[in-house]
Amino acid sequence: MPSTKANGYKKQIRKIEEEIKNKISEFKSLREGCACYPLLIRQSNIGPRLVDDVYEELTSSSFTCDGGKLIIILDSSGGDIDSAYNLASLLREVGNTYLEFVVPRWAKSAATLLCCAGDKITMTPIAELGPMDPQITTFNPFEK
Repeated sequence: MPSTKANGYKKQIRKIEEEIKNKISEFKSLREGCACYPLLIRQSNIGPRLVDDVYEELTSSSFTCDGGKLIIILDSSGGDIDSAYNLASLLREVGNTYLEFVVPRWAKSAATLLCCAGDKITMTPIAELGPMDPQITTFNPFEK
């Protein structure tokens, strides 16, 4: 049987998730004429699976982006640079008229590259873009 403390944590998490959902809804209503897509992925990484998931969601019949104006709410600690590039290409295709990234707190490493695909980056006073540390994996034949 779960402890009372664990139930309390679960209740707090549900409350926070609901607050985030409400804030995103408020934000969407302020940005009339733009589709809004939250990418709140700080605890996981930008990777191939995320690209697949975002592709499925953005191409589903339930997502509409009339006029090609797209706002991405991005909170991420980064991930795979190739996946970030693929994701940027996808988002640029959907937001073909206008693409904005809103960073409430973090867009580190590969997420910084992702932001560079946009027409505009909007950040809160405590938001951070982070260093990009590209991983060079090509072997130089002139080095031993």
